[in-house]
Amino acid sequence: PRKERSRRSSSKEKNPYGLDSDPESSDSDASLRNAPTNYATMKTTPAGTTVMQFRPYVSSSTLDDFDEKASLTARRHWWERFLKLAIQGGWSDEMKVYELKLKMPPAVRNWRGQLAPKDRRDWKRFSRLLRREYVKSRMSEPERYYTMSKYKDETALALLYRLNLDAERADLNFRKSSADRERHIKRFIKKLSDDQLKRTLESQSFGRVPDLEFVLKQQEEVRQKDGPSARQSRDFRADNAIRDRYKPRRQDQAYVTQGDEDSGYDEVDEREQSWHPECPDA
Repeated sequence: PRKERSRRSSSKEKNPYGLDSDPESSDSDASLRNAPTNYATMKTTPAGTTVMQFRPYVSSSTLDDFDEKASLTARRHWWERFLKLAIQGGWSDEMKVYELKLKMPPAVRNWRGQLAPKDRRDWKRFSRLLRREYVKSRMSEPERYYTMSKYKDETALALLYRLNLDAERADLNFRKSSADRERHIKRFIKKLSDDQLKRTLESQSFGRVPDLEFVLKQQEEVRQKDGPSARQSRDFRADNAIRDRYKPRRQDQAYVTQGDEDSGYDEVDEREQSWHPECPDA
């Protein structure tokens, strides 16, 4: 009996939250019986006074269960919210595994159950495997860049930011290479759903991506001023604002900049660029 009590005590020290103590106990009730409750810490001040600090328990009850069938974007947002709760609550690694286990649907629990014990219990191993299986895209970064499309309610400026980010991740040199930049801007314009904005942008020449961002910000400001009812009855004023600032595209493709600000990038003459095969658009 004494050896058995010693063995149980040692097991508790290794696994204080009772995580995966029984391979078959995957239900929430079994997990709740082992929920951690110690959220008070003792601290001794330089004067010798002992102060007890209480930290409120932050659970994941405000977060919906993880849905492995949701879109990749929704799954990523869920993962970000879970990590935010973990930071706010100051959860230990064991606590993160415990809380995440409570949010798993049956299919994800089964996936977790077939992992090696060290992969199920170690937070770094487990979170890395879960992200790879459910949170990360299976496409390569270049493939994701060339196949991305515009969301239904996404603004043109938001689309440009997203396309720029994917281009950075795909290691495309659209900031410094004029040839890459021109292809990048053409790809962006092609993905737009607003035909009038398409024609307006196609008639302009942009020496830098921030110049295109400036034009799109003007366009959004005009749309916000007009409101949804006025857009149908009046001319597209952003086109006038753009033409006042930018010259139409000419054969020599003169580039423009915003004011006298330094672009921060070295422009490369197109004649000095090596030939790049055009990648097919999505």
